[in-house]
Amino acid sequence: MPLVRFCPALACPVALVIALAPSLGLAKTYDCELTDGNAPYYIAPTVRVEYDSFGRVVASDAVIRKTGRDTVFGKVDTDNARRITFVWEVQDVKPDPKEPSFRNAHLIVRLTVQKADRSARILVPDAAHNRQNAATGVCTLND
Repeated sequence: MPLVRFCPALACPVALVIALAPSLGLAKTYDCELTDGNAPYYIAPTVRVEYDSFGRVVASDAVIRKTGRDTVFGKVDTDNARRITFVWEVQDVKPDPKEPSFRNAHLIVRLTVQKADRSARILVPDAAHNRQNAATGVCTLND
């Protein structure tokens, strides 16, 4: 089979760029240290977010690991001169043993990093308990 039929004109170069993006230095990583805020069970003290120029995000922290996974995929929600906001979902987080709940949590996490000073704010709404979990901290950017 000719390569042209197997690999259309744009598909192979795009796939190659995506595959090589981290090794070409196109991927960036934020390592964030956060205070425990008002919900240490649902907000990890350290969060790692890797993202590329296409807006794809891979997040990792202790809350994600509670679900048996190492990472989850997300997206860049906002990226402007002032800040960048990442969003990802964490499903099937076992309930906090201190809370009177029997349901696993479905968390939608929003991490906003201010580009000027790398200050961070993480928001994790908890619909089951009708509250907004939040914490602040600082991130380092690794290009």
